[in-house]
Amino acid sequence: MASADFTTFDFALKEFYTKKKVQEIWLRNNTFLDLVQKNSELQGDTYVVPVVYGINAGRSAAFATAQTNASGVDGVKFSLTVASDYAVCTVDNKTIKASKGDAGAFLRATKAQIDSSLRSLARSMATGLYGAGSGKLGKIATGGISGNVVTLDVISDISNFYKGQKLQACDTETGGTLRDSGATMTITSVDRDLGKFTCSGGLITGLAAADFLYQHGDYDAKIKGLAAWIPSTAPSSTAFFGVDRTADLTALGGVRLTATGAPIEEAVVDLVAKVERYGGQPDVVLMNPVQFRAFEKALGSKVTYSNPQAGGKGVVGFKGIEISGQHSTVKVLSDMNCPNALVYALQLDTLELASLGPCPDQFDTDGISMLRQATADGVEIRWSAYAQLSCNAPGYNGVATVDAIAQT
Repeated sequence: MASADFTTFDFALKEFYTKKKVQEIWLRNNTFLDLVQKNSELQGDTYVVPVVYGINAGRSAAFATAQTNASGVDGVKFSLTVASDYAVCTVDNKTIKASKGDAGAFLRATKAQIDSSLRSLARSMATGLYGAGSGKLGKIATGGISGNVVTLDVISDISNFYKGQKLQACDTETGGTLRDSGATMTITSVDRDLGKFTCSGGLITGLAAADFLYQHGDYDAKIKGLAAWIPSTAPSSTAFFGVDRTADLTALGGVRLTATGAPIEEAVVDLVAKVERYGGQPDVVLMNPVQFRAFEKALGSKVTYSNPQAGGKGVVGFKGIEISGQHSTVKVLSDMNCPNALVYALQLDTLELASLGPCPDQFDTDGISMLRQATADGVEIRWSAYAQLSCNAPGYNGVATVDAIAQT
């Protein structure tokens, strides 16, 4: 593909989108994406994360027995590979020429496109951080198909859908075959209160209730988030980044708590306590906004608020509720990307968003931030993220399954 640098405007574009500006757009309203530690220094094809889960068995009240039973330390290494994610925006040549004599006008014309691309990529990464790698955005409700209208099983999942989005579907969340050989359908309108959307030109052939929905191209291709590292059901012997986690389901696969039927405030306290029982020191609890509101109402006048400093780049703060853990204060925070029926208690210093270079990063390794479109009258601006979530102590983090709360 031929390229054009539009030198006159290129310098202004780079100056306008400083690193701080990109991070402000990227982190906005994405709590866990903001809080998780960032490591952009990855190189090579794998990132090895060692985890020690056993200690020396050579201990006894009898010296000879301790000597006989002396052993090495049990440990594993997760060999991580990054997942790719991209966002592309375009600006037509007519707009560029119309504003040729005014760099400010050009920036205004381009800003909305770039901001939208960055937010799209950020939302993808933020939802992926809670996922298991499948890319699932939502599930169709029972009786959730009527004409060209699709209703979601969980209303709050509608935050993952928007007008113009192209979707694919599958009857299995991962490892299956996409409906109609991967055909797509395009959203034309969204009803966020009722958790449904309308598509143009008909739905995917064979689409059915209980099908899972994906953004075009995402199926089984996203980062391995909390649902993979700390699954709500115990992991099987299937290798996860090269590790069979059944040797110690908690130390290698996180802490689990079934709290359905329990008040949300009890679920949170019990989850934190269970993580602490296994040696963790959680400093943050994350939940969906509808769960957070129920938690806040349940505490009533007992609520103590905090505004923690963001753990990513420190540009965004989140108002939370403080509860007392055994070792320290735990901050309960709302995250729109957290699944409605799950609550996470996390020790943040064990988690890291690792990436090959900055995340996100602009395609400008050749010094050109805009490319001439090959088949259209305009230029193209590209963003990328090559990243993976890592955890060096899964057993210090936990997940509780709670009753989903209907959105009102």
